[in-house]
Amino acid sequence: MMRKKPVWEPFPSGHAYEGARKWLRNLHKLYSKIPISDKELFVAINNRLILAEQIMDREDKFFGRLLNRFLFEKVGIVEITGNQLKRLLELAGQQPVELIDITRDYEMEYGELAVLLEAAYLKVS
Repeated sequence: MMRKKPVWEPFPSGHAYEGARKWLRNLHKLYSKIPISDKELFVAINNRLILAEQIMDREDKFFGRLLNRFLFEKVGIVEITGNQLKRLLELAGQQPVELIDITRDYEMEYGELAVLLEAAYLKVS
């Protein structure tokens, strides 16, 4: 007895898809190892904090909450690269609680990151 092939099959995650994912992951790892200046670091972190403030402000209104859910935004959470986190801790003169992998992304609470950024900025200037 022959089995009928289904009319619709899910999109296969074939060789091309896996290759593209691997290439993007390697590109992200390479990008995360590029050294950045103190000014570039402060600007990048400050921009992320501004975006986090906008997300928190939107949370006060119904359609803003709806938009945040639709965009999968995490309220009060800021995502930064491991390289940025390591540099920020070094500039602030703080020791990390755990080993930081510079090729990973980390999530920090808005308040903690703002305090860390301010401490690093005060030490540098």
